[in-house]
Amino acid sequence: MKLQIRKVLRQWQGHQTLLLVAFALFLTVISLRELLISIALQAQAPIFCRRPPTAHFSRADGLFEDKRRGRHLVIELVERAEKEWERKHQRASKTLSEAVTEYKRRYKHLLPIGFDNWWQYVQDNDVKLPDEYDSIYKDLEPFWSIRPRDLLQIQAAQENIPGAYIIAKEPNASVGISNVVRSRVNPMPMEALISGYQGLFDLLKHVEHMLPPFRIPVSPHDNPNLVSDYEVKTAALNAAAAGKYVHLAVPTKTPRPGFASACPPHSPARKGKIIDQAKRPPPRKEKTFIFDHRRAMDPCNSPHLFFAHAQFLPYPPTTPHA
Repeated sequence: MKLQIRKVLRQWQGHQTLLLVAFALFLTVISLRELLISIALQAQAPIFCRRPPTAHFSRADGLFEDKRRGRHLVIELVERAEKEWERKHQRASKTLSEAVTEYKRRYKHLLPIGFDNWWQYVQDNDVKLPDEYDSIYKDLEPFWSIRPRDLLQIQAAQENIPGAYIIAKEPNASVGISNVVRSRVNPMPMEALISGYQGLFDLLKHVEHMLPPFRIPVSPHDNPNLVSDYEVKTAALNAAAAGKYVHLAVPTKTPRPGFASACPPHSPARKGKIIDQAKRPPPRKEKTFIFDHRRAMDPCNSPHLFFAHAQFLPYPPTTPHA
């Protein structure tokens, strides 16, 4: 009996030794794995295939595809964005004089009335990028080519479009809704028509005391009333750059490729076949990352967006203004 117990104990001791060795090896592997991960994170690159950063950020559609082995694209995109932000932040105007100079340099126009009030708002609210009006200027630039009296006529016509509502500020009054145009063909409840007004009021309430009288026709719909046209808009931009006005004659009706008519002639949306939204395009096979969000949202360079966003539902074509 004693011999059997000793034999069992020796066997157990042997198994225990093997278990301890296996456990020690397991801990060693875990420690080594954590060490490798730590080194990789500190180096911000895969440690087995470190290569210099790539620099292929030139695709017009704002996407980045790199099939080579190297640094992970997310790491590279983060680094690029951080450097770009730092450069932009360092260039930002620090004084009103610097802001005035930068505005004139960028836009070649006199400053809008109240620019000094805007700069005070920058100071009071710690605005990080006080010079970035590019999106606003791009939206307004074609209208520099339209005579003021023509703009007033266009505004008056927009106020009569069924479904529109008008936000206005009268002299010595607060911002409010001036009128709502109801449609007899497709009537909508009043609450649905003006559902977006509160957001606009909230945006304006802190500065309305500094604003002159104005009238803004607002469409409650999530799509435009007119389809843009590249040739017409280009003519307007050229006239604006030359300090001239365009003639607002109705353009000759010619076959147009739907929403793609707003795109440059040599863009992917215009160079390919006419977009037929009834036929889905083949699935995209490439794997990409976005390095330029604004470019990636441009359907002229990324025609697949015509099939992915309700903005581009195929409504009947309309004639654009100049």
